[in-house]
Amino acid sequence: MFSVKEGWKPLCQFLNKPLPSIPFPHKNKKGAIVEEILRHPLFVQCHREAFAVGSILILLSVFGGYKLATGSGPRSWITFWINAGNYWFGGPAANALRQLYG
Repeated sequence: MFSVKEGWKPLCQFLNKPLPSIPFPHKNKKGAIVEEILRHPLFVQCHREAFAVGSILILLSVFGGYKLATGSGPRSWITFWINAGNYWFGGPAANALRQLYG
């Protein structure tokens, strides 16, 4: 049975090939591949985006919990978002909400 710890010799003997001049690759020495994956730019970007989405979901959950605990209904939530639209977006988003919900 072949073990990668033995290097090129048993593998080349089995395949009837000459020994290569380059050293045997040890890509995952001491679990280094995990560190390599964690530093990959795509993984870092996914981690940041997941953190941002999680933060927004937590904030919305806290806001919804507060609104439920204070007994305010969905109508007052619409008023809140209309006012937020006026503040953050200068009116167009709030105007669309007013047309939908009066």
